[in-house]
Amino acid sequence: MNRILSLVKTSECLTNVFIWKLVWMLPVDKKTMEELAQGGRLQFYPHFPRPYYRIERTGMVIQGITGDAELQVTTGMGCENDIRRQLEGLLTKGE
Repeated sequence: MNRILSLVKTSECLTNVFIWKLVWMLPVDKKTMEELAQGGRLQFYPHFPRPYYRIERTGMVIQGITGDAELQVTTGMGCENDIRRQLEGLLTKGE
C-alpha cells in the first residue's frame, strides 16, 4: 500500500545533503513512528508541547511531530534516487 501522498526535495542545504518534505496519507501515530524506527535509533520526546520524534537510520534521518502527516527526511548523497521506495519499504514490512 502506498502511504506517501507527496515527496518533494526542499533543499540541498549542505554539500551532499538533501532535505525532503514528505506527506503521509494519515497522521504519524506512535505505531507508525515505531515502524519507521525499526533497525534505527529513535529519539522520542512525548513531553514536548508537540510530541517530537527523530529517527536515525543508515543514510537518512526522519523527524516530525506525532499526530502530523508531514515530516522531514534528510538523506546523504547516493540515497536520493530511491528515497520513496526506501520509505515505503519501511512501512510495508509490518503489513
